Order: sequence, then structure tokens, then C-alpha cells
Amino acid sequence: MTSALITIRRPYSIVQAMTLARNSLLARARDTARESDEHFSVAFAGLVDAVECTFRNEETLMESARHPALRNQRQDNALLLNALHYAASQVEAGKISVGREVMTALPDLLSLHRFSTHQMLADRVTGPPVGPGARKGCLALNVAGRRTREGRR
Repeated sequence: MTSALITIRRPYSIVQAMTLARNSLLARARDTARESDEHFSVAFAGLVDAVECTFRNEETLMESARHPALRNQRQDNALLLNALHYAASQVEAGKISVGREVMTALPDLLSLHRFSTHQMLADRVTGPPVGPGARKGCLALNVAGRRTREGRR
């Protein structure tokens, strides 16, 4: 599946692929949170591995699209992974409560992280909104694009 995703060049297709991967990751996080304490440490380690894999695939997609914000994305990924690896070491040492605390925040963090990733990709297509009334500027671009396609100015 990854090799097929890597060949995608259109930004909206990349966003779709990343959304599917993140939704799968969120489902895995929910499953991990439901694990009993005796199985939690193994499930948590598997979740950290899944987050790493998902982030690596997202970075590959962004690299294939020559996305200019790839470096920022890698920095964000590294920060989140660093925190997860620290928590994983605590969970391995028997501090299950640390992992449980992470599990309460992780879905929101992944969703926020996904939003910022999608925003970076959207900015690649439309350009970042600037100044007051930035939304109006986006609407004007959309109207201008429609007029051009329809042969009007």
C-alpha cells in the first residue's frame, strides 16, 4: 500500500492518504487505551511503532510532492515521537499510569498534528492566507478560478 501512496503527486490525494492513515492510527490508539494493564505495555509499544511508521509514510508522501514544509513537519514529528518514546520507556519500567495519561491526550494531539499537516499541504495549493479578511481572499481566488475556467474574466 505504501508504494502506491508514494507515487501520488496531487496534494488532495496526499491529504486523502494521510487522512486514512491517521484515522487508522486513531482507531489503534482507542484500542490500545482499552487494553488491560497486563497487556497495555505491549500494546503501547506497538502503538508507538505504528505512529513512527505513519509519520515516516507521511514524510515520504510530502517528499514525493516536494512539499516546502517537510522540514517543519519532520521537526513536529520528532517532538511527538520523542515524547512517545519517553512514555514508552516509563511504561516498560512498569509505570502504566504514564502510558494511560498519554492515551488520554494522544487522540487530540494526533488530530491537531493532522490539522497542521493538512494546512501545510493546503497552503502549497492555494498559498497561505494573509492579513485581515484572508478568507475573503481565498473566496476571490476560487471565484476568479471559476471565471477563468468558464471563459469569463
